[in-house]
Amino acid sequence: MHSPTVNNLQIEVATTNGDYSVSTNDTLANGLFKMGLDVTTRRIFPSNIKGAPSRYIIRLSDCSLMAPNNRTDIAVLLIEELAGEVLDRTVSGGVIVYDSTSSLGEKLTAATDGRTGSEEFYREDCVYYPVPLSQLAATNFSDSRLKRIMRNVIYVGVLSQLLGIKPAAIREVFKENFSDKGKKVINSNFTALKIGRNYARQQFAPPANYQLKEITHKTPRYFMRGNDATALGTVMGGCTYASWYPITPATLHGENLERYAPRYPLIVEQGENEDSCLGRALGAAWAGARASVSTSGPGLSNMAEFLGFSSFAEIPVVIFNIQRMGPATGLPTHTKQGDLLASLYLSHDESPRIILTPSTVEQLYDYSWKAFNIAARSQMPVVILSDMELGLSFYTIAELNYPEQPIDPGKILSEEELGKISDFERYRDLDGDGICYRSLPGKGPTYVTRGAYHDREANLSEKPADCSQKIERLFKKVQTAADSGQLPSPVLEEPDGAEVGIIGFGSSIYAIQEAVGLLREQDIQVALFDLPAISPLPTAELQEFIDRYKTIFVVEQNYTGQLQKIIQTEFAVENKLQGIRRYDGDYLTAQYISRYCRECLEQ
Repeated sequence: MHSPTVNNLQIEVATTNGDYSVSTNDTLANGLFKMGLDVTTRRIFPSNIKGAPSRYIIRLSDCSLMAPNNRTDIAVLLIEELAGEVLDRTVSGGVIVYDSTSSLGEKLTAATDGRTGSEEFYREDCVYYPVPLSQLAATNFSDSRLKRIMRNVIYVGVLSQLLGIKPAAIREVFKENFSDKGKKVINSNFTALKIGRNYARQQFAPPANYQLKEITHKTPRYFMRGNDATALGTVMGGCTYASWYPITPATLHGENLERYAPRYPLIVEQGENEDSCLGRALGAAWAGARASVSTSGPGLSNMAEFLGFSSFAEIPVVIFNIQRMGPATGLPTHTKQGDLLASLYLSHDESPRIILTPSTVEQLYDYSWKAFNIAARSQMPVVILSDMELGLSFYTIAELNYPEQPIDPGKILSEEELGKISDFERYRDLDGDGICYRSLPGKGPTYVTRGAYHDREANLSEKPADCSQKIERLFKKVQTAADSGQLPSPVLEEPDGAEVGIIGFGSSIYAIQEAVGLLREQDIQVALFDLPAISPLPTAELQEFIDRYKTIFVVEQNYTGQLQKIIQTEFAVENKLQGIRRYDGDYLTAQYISRYCRECLEQ
């Protein structure tokens, strides 16, 4: 008999969008986190409001595996549409929990009893647990909406009993999540949880293949989504004005800021559309606020002209772009990394900007607060590229540190300093770094901010010398930022004996890190370069990394290989680079990456 798998499994729930199961599954995941396990989640859901098939994945381990797996250990089947797909991913010996009072449940029960049923959903090598979820909910709750909600809590109770999850951990999360709903709602959840646990205790033996054991940690840990981290980083960066317009998957960032606003000197406004949001933020920044906007790809497209204006008029702003699948409406609830080139070149003609590419929740927080200092110092837009997988998924993370750098307003002249200047020239580069001193309205001499070419005094000018000097100085600021030592640095993992390298960014890093471990088990040593920015590129570090290895894999979630193109343009090393790409909206896995690497190296 095989030893049971301890603290390392994946749970997958197949249900319908809008059936109130998301908060319940979040609660289950958070309860597992409170047991000291490393937990991450993924949602695969359609863009309609309710009714269509959706999946919720919980991956847990004791070794910081934060990418979804390509195999399911425990499946909860509530609908027929996804049953076959989920079963195909379920491992031999896996556990299947299903609603025996549903139409799918009736077919499965018939098949497991040897009667004519839906044999396509039955596997002899899996263990089936029929639970009359709908019936239990209907018997114990009278309100029709409550019956639907509590059906989900009942299966959480079943799983908690089967896996040995302490009920106190789940109850604690219910208290935290529904503290504003009142005792009646909290007690209803407690009742449903108990119903599920009691049913499982009376009807089933715990699965022999899986066990969970509580882990105690000496240092603090948090369970956080990427959009939670960017919002917290925004506050820590001293943001005083934020504008946003609802758009998947960025909405949560704006909602988080609205919750923070009453406790901080922060004004949060919801604009009438995306381009007005950036316009509002630029007006606030021109007046002295530390300003930001949050959006996704379609919103970024609408901001094109204002983005160029921010760069040209030298008004600092931070733009959070949580990428999703497009173009047009695309698949707004599916992840992708297709906005690299758009972020780099969006707006007509040439307008430099800084673009950061954080890869983990910790980096999202860290890069977010730093971005406000970078924008203020450089007097240009800073774009933070996140993605839906990072933004909406929960991750187990280490303690977040309070910013080690003070809030830096950049080159803003005080009233006293302005009083000593007889002839204020807004666009004169006194320090030779491309960055000019600016004043704030109402604080002494001011200037006209225009989107047309201007001379050093901010006067309209079409002289070729003024135009060339202006554009050269704007691009010089990007190099100044690169040389400042204040931009995030690449994270490198380079084991001895490695002849192969992988370059990645964003949520892909979690899958890449696990893939590197899988390849190491096959005696393939791989070095990893976690890219922190695409503008400016960390050219010296990238060049050294590329030179050290025979083959370089570039992992990204888009069809055209946008990061690979950026690297090839800079270094002309196309023969050395191999692209690993996913662009179907599903999540990248370690198995996907390691298989491609192995097959490529074996050729």
